[in-house]
Amino acid sequence: MVNKNTALLDQLWILCAFPSVLTEFKKKCSDFSREKRKQEKDFVEEQAKEMGKKEALQEVRGMLSENVAELPWYLPNQETMEEMIHDHVCKVCGSKAPEGSDAYNFMVNKLNEYKRHIAAKLQMEEEKAAVERKQLFTSGYIEELHNMSIRLGGNKEAQIAHISTDIFDRLSLEDRLREELKKVEDKKQETEDEKARLLIQAGNVSEELLQKSFLDIKGMFEQKGRAETRLVELERDLQDLKAEEDDLRKQFNDLNPQNGQVKVYRDVHRVFEEIAKAFRKAKKENLRRFLSALEECANEYLERLSAQDFHGEIRLRQTVEESTEIRLYSSNGTEIKNPSGSQETVMYMSVLFAISDFTDQKRDENYPLIFDAATSSFGDSKEEGFYNVIDKINKQCIIVTKDFITKGQLRLNEIDQLTCGVYRIRKADNFDSHNMATIRTIVDKIK
Repeated sequence: MVNKNTALLDQLWILCAFPSVLTEFKKKCSDFSREKRKQEKDFVEEQAKEMGKKEALQEVRGMLSENVAELPWYLPNQETMEEMIHDHVCKVCGSKAPEGSDAYNFMVNKLNEYKRHIAAKLQMEEEKAAVERKQLFTSGYIEELHNMSIRLGGNKEAQIAHISTDIFDRLSLEDRLREELKKVEDKKQETEDEKARLLIQAGNVSEELLQKSFLDIKGMFEQKGRAETRLVELERDLQDLKAEEDDLRKQFNDLNPQNGQVKVYRDVHRVFEEIAKAFRKAKKENLRRFLSALEECANEYLERLSAQDFHGEIRLRQTVEESTEIRLYSSNGTEIKNPSGSQETVMYMSVLFAISDFTDQKRDENYPLIFDAATSSFGDSKEEGFYNVIDKINKQCIIVTKDFITKGQLRLNEIDQLTCGVYRIRKADNFDSHNMATIRTIVDKIK
């Protein structure tokens, strides 16, 4: 996630709408620069014209009436003019110039004109300096703006133009992540609801126990996965070893010993090897036949014990560990993963009856079968039929149960429906509740 308040300045997001402003800014800066150059050119031309006028005026002032240039105003100089006026003599031509004469008045006028020229020259110098000091633009703001527009162009302008795309991509990403987060939260809530339902269905089982069981099952599956992987590796190694064995056996069979006794030993070895193969094959075949016959017999008992109820089909399968598993299947070949308590009880009881039959056939031995609370998982409607079916089986069966007893009293009307023998085992009265040695057992024959 991006802090949008910080990104406004740190990542220049605030400039997302700036490209159009930047374009207008660059155009204005260019216009300002062009206008300034034009005005400066006009200003320089105007200054040149003004300076030229002043110089031309000065030249005109120095011309005589006959358009002949007079002597410079600074000849003779002020000290010489003042000396000639004081001495009443024109020291240029040597003629007398008494006071009031034309020569005297000319020299006085010449002196006054000199003074006026001095004053006018000073004034003109000041005006010229003022014209030269005069500037049209006293600051470089337009150049600074123009340089700024140049700096903001090129790569910087492209970077700024891409900011709006970055913002859109970031907001789109956050929207997508927000949707995914919502889905995950919904799924999490569904999981928690399912967990609560499982805890309710589990009854008194604590959440910690369920968690431990889950971890145990998970660990078992992980071990199973590793074992399966290891099994594949071992099977591959076994195939390699078998191939190596076959190659060595072929090399052994190809040997042609010269000694007659060695040939006899070789032939004896081959005979014993074939006999061992036959025994191994017979053992597997006998086990297969035995399991098949036991399975058939167990299913016969299963059908008889279950009467009209659903009972499925028992299958006996040999596992890799050379043990046998008992499974219950439906007629369509689907395994019944979670059989009911009564179905499971009848399944194992049928296998026990089948084993008993095989013991009687093979060893001529028959022994009683004792069951403790065999019908604890049965319903009341199934108990009576079950006991009557057991009574018709050619086996001595002793079943210890608390069926047909309600609050310590026998339900005789239901017992009368049974065809088997019924005995009641109970404690005798008047025993010491603190001394177990005083307890006596009484066996009453009911029927």
